[in-house]
Amino acid sequence: MNSLNSQGATTTDKQVPSLCNQYFAKLMNPVEVGTATLGCASEVHARTSGKWALCGDAAPGMFARMNSPELPPVHTRLSGFTSPSGYGYAVITHQIEGFQHRWVLCLYDPLVRQFLAAMAHEGVSFLFGNDEGNDCLLLDSPIGPREFLPLLAMAPDATREQQIDALAELPAVVMSLGSLWQIPTLKASRPVIHVSMSLLVPAVFVECAESALLVVES
Repeated sequence: MNSLNSQGATTTDKQVPSLCNQYFAKLMNPVEVGTATLGCASEVHARTSGKWALCGDAAPGMFARMNSPELPPVHTRLSGFTSPSGYGYAVITHQIEGFQHRWVLCLYDPLVRQFLAAMAHEGVSFLFGNDEGNDCLLLDSPIGPREFLPLLAMAPDATREQQIDALAELPAVVMSLGSLWQIPTLKASRPVIHVSMSLLVPAVFVECAESALLVVES
């Protein structure tokens, strides 16, 4: 997965570390998961068979804690919100100690709508990479099917024109969801000190980018 923007913020002449690492996510359906896991250990097949998979990355600090032999509790939250323009977004948050990872899904994306509808009878696994490195780990989902239903209600069919229109606000959405305080801590005694965010880019964005490249090349 490629990084969206993981640069630090500048204060006067000093560079301070960013409090949010941003990445791209990938969503695979059960057939794609089955193909991708060919040759993997039997345990991986058992945990992913018949499930969707959300793949993204976590910052090194969070990944190290998730990969610890004595894994601290991982707290999970499913959130949805609507922008002032009327477009919906889903955020799946995992928190371990003071580190959060947020999966950001655009509810106007047809693939996301298909995924949400499938959650009524299929499961999902989360695959975390280590800051775009080669290491990865698999996390099972504790989210029940009924918890996804309200998000599906927030995801009506959108025309292609509406999907393209929604792209204009995506940078502001990414910036907002990267804020430490946007999603409250899932553990009362541990304030959020760092955020990793994996954005599933809407299919219409990829289509527009490919069309633009064809125009340039011609």
